[in-house]
Amino acid sequence: MAAMNIPSLPTDSLYKFLAIAGLTLVVLSPAYYQVFSWDVQLKKLELRGEQNLMAEEADDSEADAARMTAQVDSVVSQVDSLVSQHPTSQEEKARLLQHSKELREQNHQLLLKTREKLLKQIRIEAMAESVNLYDKQLSSLKVISIVAFILGLGLFTSGLYLWYTRVQRLQDMVLRKEAGLVQDPLPEPDISNDSEERPADHIE
Repeated sequence: MAAMNIPSLPTDSLYKFLAIAGLTLVVLSPAYYQVFSWDVQLKKLELRGEQNLMAEEADDSEADAARMTAQVDSVVSQVDSLVSQHPTSQEEKARLLQHSKELREQNHQLLLKTREKLLKQIRIEAMAESVNLYDKQLSSLKVISIVAFILGLGLFTSGLYLWYTRVQRLQDMVLRKEAGLVQDPLPEPDISNDSEERPADHIE
């Protein structure tokens, strides 16, 4: 029964694949970590800017509320003074009604600003939670990047070493032999034949 010819594995391509895969891990693992880290830093800066803007708007809202309170107190005092004086003129009544209308409009705008402030606060809190989640992912990604870098470095060095010692070095020797740079060693003289012939010549 004839022996089956089992094809040999392409070890040359395997070693090169190990080296290329290791080099890819060595290059991409820190690069991806750096890009992700920059993204997290940008999100932190955006969150800090939103928080500062919200703090300024809160100060403006407090100033608007204080101004609104002062205006309401002024209108109340004017109404009290007019009530104490009889009869009240039509001009004073019209002026108070107009002023009351303006106050209602300002109060409506203040309520709208307060609502927008609450919505922005909710959005900032959601952004803060997202940044905290990105921080946790960044810590995990740092460990994964270090492991991938070490693994890639090991694959690259082992693949390159195996390719050179088991493939390229032998190919270099074959090429040198074909080019005549390496000569075959001369055959050693056969001493056994000479030792058997000399005693025969001596007897004659």
